[in-house]
Amino acid sequence: MNSLPPPSPSPFDRSEQRRLRSIKILQVAAEMFNKKGFGGTSLEDVAAELKISKASIYNYFENKQSLLFHVYLRAFELTAIASERAEQQEGSGLDRLVTFITTQVELMLDPDHGPVAVLSETSSLTPEDRQTIQAMARRQDERVRAFIEQGMRDGSIRAENATRVEFLIMGMLNWIPKWFHIGGEWTKNDISASVVQMIVHGIGAPQ
Repeated sequence: MNSLPPPSPSPFDRSEQRRLRSIKILQVAAEMFNKKGFGGTSLEDVAAELKISKASIYNYFENKQSLLFHVYLRAFELTAIASERAEQQEGSGLDRLVTFITTQVELMLDPDHGPVAVLSETSSLTPEDRQTIQAMARRQDERVRAFIEQGMRDGSIRAENATRVEFLIMGMLNWIPKWFHIGGEWTKNDISASVVQMIVHGIGAPQ
């Protein structure tokens, strides 16, 4: 059920409670933006889903644009975790790419972390926030492309162009939250296994 954690009576827990309540707002907003779009989702809709007042959201976010920006920031925070885990992985470029994919899917689709928003409405951000998100996207592309380029060098990945492969992989991953429903018929492990199988059989060098 979508509802915010209750306020803590302890002043020592208030900052953590605020963080958890903020994350819950971001999760619900991300799900609604994915389903109805930024223009089709109001703060009243988000508040109603969370069973709080619209005014309560303003305690965390300045306006709907700010909410969208922070929803996108959270998506990149989770992707950065997946990249870091892959970079720490020993092995081939393909090994690191598979680690990135499985971790990314796990985080995106885990109820404690996801859902995250599909990055399809950056035009609705302020110019400054749009530049921030675009810069983060470029940096993330570079990190994933590095796994592919390593694989091309060490022979674990067969591809002619690392950039094209990276765009295809990220496009596939980034669209999953648009259609995946947490608690539905398929699990995050099902999705992760399917994506890895497609990647390994598509670009993995014959073993």
